[in-house]
Amino acid sequence: METTSHTESKKTKSFFQSIGYPKKFRRDVHSLLNFGYKNVKASINANTQEPTITGRIAKEIDKGLQSIGLLPEALLKPHYVVIPENSEIKLEDLNNIKDEFIRLDIVILDNRKIPYKRYVIEGKRLKKKNFSQAIDKYCNVGIMHFVDEIYASDSPEAMLVGFWQDEDAKHWFDELTRKFEENEKTMNVDEKLISFKVIPEISDEWVSIHQRKSGSKIILFHILLDCQ
Repeated sequence: METTSHTESKKTKSFFQSIGYPKKFRRDVHSLLNFGYKNVKASINANTQEPTITGRIAKEIDKGLQSIGLLPEALLKPHYVVIPENSEIKLEDLNNIKDEFIRLDIVILDNRKIPYKRYVIEGKRLKKKNFSQAIDKYCNVGIMHFVDEIYASDSPEAMLVGFWQDEDAKHWFDELTRKFEENEKTMNVDEKLISFKVIPEISDEWVSIHQRKSGSKIILFHILLDCQ
């Protein structure tokens, strides 16, 4: 069951119900992300680059969707596929490409009915040591690519995942909160960060709503994953 903090506004609830994706699709995407992350967690550390983390998670999700017994049947029935975003890499080539050459975001596609539902997952590395601009990149490149409709322009919601590699989740949430306060107008914030839990396996999650340059709105889920 999805749960929110007591600070959730009526506007956020209304927007989810009228504009956002169906709850099942949202939960399934979260479950697929969690499946991929759990399977690669042991192979990553504080020095692993973001494209490598993202690429490995995408491979694991694809492996789960193409196999029997790795994922619950409920996640296989919708015929989801994982595809590269803004990339010429073909899905069937993923397992033959070295991690360091994979430059993609994760897109979960529900191809049962046209128009297809596409869930874009954008990953960003969060590391304080030697990466002092990490939170700036998360906002200026991550959030703003959704606001400027470079990413997911045809989707009502999307996801940003911060792969934190030092400090802790609270530190990075505090940093993100600070950036929201400083750049509320620049990021076209309609609703600030609200604590949100879609599945129990993912605990550090928040949601915000932004107005895109076209005037439409987008729901952004923010997830922080331990990648030390």
